[in-house]
Amino acid sequence: MPFYYKTLSRLAVATFLLATLFACGNFPKAMKLLDQGKAKEALPLLEKSKDHPVYGPGAVYYHSVASLNLAPSIEKKLEVNDLLCSLVDDINKLPRKQQIKLARHKASRGDVAKQRRIIAEGLKQDMMREGTIPQLQQLDTEASCFREGELDSVRKVVVNKRISPQRVVFGKEKDLVEWKGLPPKLPTQEEVYTTQGRSAVALAAKSWQPITYHDLVTIRKQYPDQVLPANYSQFWAYQSESWDIFQQFRTFSEMPTYKEDFPSDKIIHDCWYDEAQTALQSDDLSTILSFHNSTPHTALDVEVCNQVLLLTRKAPDQVKELSGGELKRVLDIRTMLLLQVQHFNCTSEFDSLELITVVKDLATEYPGHRTVFDLALSTLHYFTIQEQYDMAELALKTFSPVFEDAERCAESWYFQISKQKYFEDYQKLLDRIKKFGKQPATALHHLNTPDNDEYGLVAYGEGKEVFFTRRNHISKAAAVYKSRLTDKGWSKPVKVDKLSIGNDVVPLSMSEDGRTMLLRSEGQIF
Repeated sequence: MPFYYKTLSRLAVATFLLATLFACGNFPKAMKLLDQGKAKEALPLLEKSKDHPVYGPGAVYYHSVASLNLAPSIEKKLEVNDLLCSLVDDINKLPRKQQIKLARHKASRGDVAKQRRIIAEGLKQDMMREGTIPQLQQLDTEASCFREGELDSVRKVVVNKRISPQRVVFGKEKDLVEWKGLPPKLPTQEEVYTTQGRSAVALAAKSWQPITYHDLVTIRKQYPDQVLPANYSQFWAYQSESWDIFQQFRTFSEMPTYKEDFPSDKIIHDCWYDEAQTALQSDDLSTILSFHNSTPHTALDVEVCNQVLLLTRKAPDQVKELSGGELKRVLDIRTMLLLQVQHFNCTSEFDSLELITVVKDLATEYPGHRTVFDLALSTLHYFTIQEQYDMAELALKTFSPVFEDAERCAESWYFQISKQKYFEDYQKLLDRIKKFGKQPATALHHLNTPDNDEYGLVAYGEGKEVFFTRRNHISKAAAVYKSRLTDKGWSKPVKVDKLSIGNDVVPLSMSEDGRTMLLRSEGQIF
C-alpha cells in the first residue's frame, strides 16, 4: 500500500476517534449540567451526542425529557411518549456492554420505561381535562405502548366532551369542574375573505360550538361506540347539521369529500350538486349569478344566495363590472335574505300590504328558487306571530297561485313538490285560530316541580298528551318530558331521550296528528 494511502487511512481513523471522543465528552458535560438544573445549556450538547455510537440513545432520552420539562404541553407529551416507547425497544436490542454504560447514566431500558410511564400517566390526565379529537387519534397510533383498556377512559371523556362539554361522563359533577377544553377555533373574517371558496356560513358560526367537522367525521367513523347514550341525541343533532358544520370549517372545493363522508345526506343527491360546487368555489360573482339564473331548482339555492352577498363584500371590484341585469339580481337576493332576517326579529321595512306585494313580485320573477319560498314562509310566520291573521290569510291567497309544485329531481325537496300542501295546512291553522280564538293560560300544577323550571309546553290529541322542557336550577341540565291524561288524572312526566337534544331545547309546536314536532335548540330548528 502506498505511503499516502496509509496516511489517509490513519487520518480517517484518527478523525473518527477524535469525533467520538468529542461526542463522548459532550454527553458527560450535558449530564453534569442537567444535575445542576441547567437544562437549556445541556440541550445543545445532548443534540450533538445523539449520533454517538455508545451514548446516542441516552442523549436522545435526556434531550426529549429535558425539552418536555422546559415546554410541557399535550402535543409535546404525545411526541415524547411515542419516542420513548420506541426507544425502550431500541435499547433492549443493544449489546450488553453498551446497555451497562447507559445504565451508569440512568439511561437503561428500565429507566426509560419508567419515565415513559410517568409521562404517559400525565398525558392521560391532561387528555381527560382538555384533550382534542386529533390528539386522541395521535395517542391511539401508539396504543400498543399502553395496557389493554388503559385508554378507554380517555377516549370516553374526550369524545363525549367534544359532543357536549356540559355532559357529565362518569356520573360526577367533578367532570364539569375539571374539564378545561376550549371550543374549536372558528375561521376569522380575514380567513374567510382571503381563502377561495370559503362559505358565508363560516361568518355566522356560533362561537361556542364545541365540535368541528373533523371531530364529527372522526367520531362517526372511529369512535361511535364511545358516545354515551345521554349524548346520542346531541350527536345525532350534529350529524343532521353536518352540511352546515362542513361549511363552517371547509371550503366548497372539498364538497367531494363531504359526499364521501355523508353519502346518505339528502343534499348530495341534489341534481345540481357538482355544478353548484363549480360555481361556489369559483369566488367569481358573475359565475355564481349565472348559476343562480340557470339553475333555479337546486337545493343549494340558499348557499348560492349567501355567496353572492359574501362576494359583494369580499370582492367589491367585481360588483363594478356587473351588468344592469346582474346588479338587479344581486339587489333582489339581498332583499330575499334581509327580509327573512327581519321577520325572524319580528320586524319589517315594509308595511303589511307592501310586504305581500314585494314577496309576490320576487316569487314571480324567480320561480322555483328555494330562497323565495322560504321568504314566503317567513312572511306568513311574521304575520301570525304579530297576530295579523287577516294579513296572513291574504298572503296565503296571494302566494298560492305563484308557487307551482313540480318534481325537478329524483331527490325531491319540500320547496319543489310540497308548496301547495304547506299553504293548505297553514290555512287550516288559521281557521282553527279563528274558530277557537285566544285561550287563557292556566298553570298546570301537576307538571311543576320545586327544583326545576318547566316551560315550552305543546299538546295534541285535544290536550290529552303534553310535551314540555324541564330544566334543573342547579345543574342547568334540560330535557323534554311528556305526560298523558288518563282516567286517573295526569301521568307522572317521563323523559323523552330522543327529543332531549340539548340543554336549551324547547318544544315549539306539534302537528295535528301528533307525528311531527318542531323544537328549537342552539339557535336551530329541528
